[in-house]
This record gives sequence, C-alpha cells and structure tokens, in this order.
Amino acid sequence: MNLPRLGLGILVLLGCLHLKKAPEGNRVVTFIIKEHRPYCGGAPPHKEIEGGFRTILVNRPFFVKKEVVNQGQVPVLAKVTTDSEGRFSLKMDTGQYQLIFPEKQSSFEEFYQSQSKESRMLKAGPRDCFLSWWQKPEAVVQVTDTTTIVECILSSTCYSGFNPCMYYTGPKPP
Repeated sequence: MNLPRLGLGILVLLGCLHLKKAPEGNRVVTFIIKEHRPYCGGAPPHKEIEGGFRTILVNRPFFVKKEVVNQGQVPVLAKVTTDSEGRFSLKMDTGQYQLIFPEKQSSFEEFYQSQSKESRMLKAGPRDCFLSWWQKPEAVVQVTDTTTIVECILSSTCYSGFNPCMYYTGPKPP
C-alpha cells in the first residue's frame, strides 16, 4: 500500500469527524417516540415481554414548549405529529424543552373533566393525581450543541393508556 495515500485517507477521515456548532435555530433534532407497555397478565409471557415491551407511537400529536412544568402560560413552540416510524424533526436552539400531549394544553378544569370520565371498569383516582399528571410533561429534553437524535420512551398503563390516574376495577386476565 502506498503510504502517502494512507496518510491522505486518514486526514480525510479526521476531517469528517470534526463537528461544527450549528447556528442557533438551525440545529435539526429528530425525535423518536416509543411507548413502553407493561405485561398485563393472561397467558404466561415469554422472557422477552415479561417486563413489558416497546412500540413506536404512530400519528401521535405533541406540543413542544420551552418550559419544564406545564402551567399553560408558556406558548407552544410547535405542534408536531409522529410519523409511521414514531419520528418528527424540528429546528431547535439549545435549551430545555418539554413534550406534552395536546389535551394538557387546556386549562386544568377542562383537562380534568375530559380525563376523569369513569366507565364500568375504570374509576378515577384523586383530583391531586390528575393535577400532578397535568403539570408533568410527557418528556423533558435537553438540547445541546451536539444533539441530533432524541429517543423518548413514554410509559403507559395496562388498561388506561397514558392516564396514570384511572384505575382498572375489572376482572383479572386468566
């Protein structure tokens, strides 16, 4: 092998590894959103799903805000919807952001009324639970100079989806 070519190849490779800081607002960040579903009983599970499993969240809308606790006062920076691979991309500055479900953009009273509806097998928990859930974002993300991909894993419950304040009172799976 020719040593000058090898040296040039290494120099080109090192040049590709140099990352420039993207100007503010020009950094494209791709989010991958997944749901962790617990194993909810029934037939004995395979070892792979004993602790639950992950699926991508397809066509799920989110609001992106630049705050950590949802108080409904900070404006929405973007409304996004995940694609068929659970992804969306945004141009972002450095900083801390939150992802929230659109239903949390309403006032707490409206949110509580829409999320605490009981059914034959689901009962609402305490109002304080709903307030804590309303204030808590689905994910908090720190965007830095080098952030390009962010994977968020959101936990769901067995019978009430992402609502941690509704309690299943129906029969246990066989």
